[in-house]
Amino acid sequence: MSRWLSDLDGAGIRSRARSLYEALRELNETSLDGKRRLSLLETLRQPVFAASELLARESVRSPVLWQEASRNTAKLSAFLHHELAAGYESLSGPLARQRAIASLGQMILRIIQIGEPVSSGVWRRLYRCYSEARRQGWEEEPVAEPLLQRQISPLRQFQWVLGFVALTPMRFDPSAMGGLFALLQSGIVEVRFSASAAGWCFDPGQPKGPCRADRAAQRSGSVQYLSLSLAGCPESIDEKIWLRLQHHVGQPAEAAYPVERRVDELWLGWETIVTELSRRRNRRQNVGWLEVPEFELSVPDGFDPISTEGGHIQRRLGAVLKQSRDGERALLETEIAIAGADLVALKFLDGGLQLAVVRWVHPGWFGNPGHFGLDLFVGRSVLVKAIVPRLGPSDVILVSREGEGDVLLLPPVKLKPGTEMLVDAGEARVARLLEWTESFCAYRLVP
Repeated sequence: MSRWLSDLDGAGIRSRARSLYEALRELNETSLDGKRRLSLLETLRQPVFAASELLARESVRSPVLWQEASRNTAKLSAFLHHELAAGYESLSGPLARQRAIASLGQMILRIIQIGEPVSSGVWRRLYRCYSEARRQGWEEEPVAEPLLQRQISPLRQFQWVLGFVALTPMRFDPSAMGGLFALLQSGIVEVRFSASAAGWCFDPGQPKGPCRADRAAQRSGSVQYLSLSLAGCPESIDEKIWLRLQHHVGQPAEAAYPVERRVDELWLGWETIVTELSRRRNRRQNVGWLEVPEFELSVPDGFDPISTEGGHIQRRLGAVLKQSRDGERALLETEIAIAGADLVALKFLDGGLQLAVVRWVHPGWFGNPGHFGLDLFVGRSVLVKAIVPRLGPSDVILVSREGEGDVLLLPPVKLKPGTEMLVDAGEARVARLLEWTESFCAYRLVP
């Protein structure tokens, strides 16, 4: 094995990765005793991690990651860890569980770098490894991790994977995602299990990733909660990444949001937003040549906010939106209750509209407004007709931003980069996934 690996070092990275992949597949299909299998997996592990990292770097350098060649390179990077994890999953013990979770975490990292949603099968494998470690009492037993040169428990490895996905890395540049995972492993981003439902949650019985904790999740007995916090700012970190991390974990620096606007209406949830955008579209079509701009009379002091059916539209808010200079992150101050991961639309006094997803919630106390962290879909939002694979003809939301590429918001549907569709009577292709929640998803498009 050592001689073969030494000869393999002289091959090109793609050829080397394919040889490692075939070796892992053959090993997983061969009947061996556990000790011999573990020894071979440990020998292959460092070359597999190195090859996967080189393949990922090569693929994310491509300006069009959705193209087939780049995606195949990135997929090979993920498939290496798929096979390596499968080998360790066939064994027992704390070392095998830590190793399997580490490779499944790298597989998830590569899938997200490609711009695809993580499949339910991957989540099942990850939760199965974690659940077995808990059941056998191995979860907090540290094992030597030569790749990090320290002791790591299966639990800590599992928390890093959850923390990475909870940080919604789809909004990060693909080339920065590896560095984000490294920050978790360094302890700069701390991930802890928590009894509080104020952070994130996951359900080992459901094949889904972590999401913001909400009232529905609290009623489930199998849900577990976790919290993320920042231990300090490393000197070498890029300022933009640090500001985004602060924003995502709910530790924002107020000075990072210098642009302030007043919000007049708040539309909550996918169905409500689609309905209101449909009314806007119909109104524009029916006005003809006599187009009268909307305006609002001044609201008297003490006027209570009103809501429509189910409280999905809140009017006369007087809420405040504080935005970052790039317009992509914001803090909303309002007394209205909003759940994490909600899609919201903010309507301003001038009739302008801004769509956003809720990242975190800091509830208000004793009459003080709550604070909500938002990621904004910057651009002009309109309802359009689209023919989407696996969804069919549908009303979807198109967010157009000149020079940045359009973003398509639609009900949750898994689409691969490069998928073609008709949007507003024109052809478009999926570039990458940007957002995935229980109620909607968002994809960046290319013409």
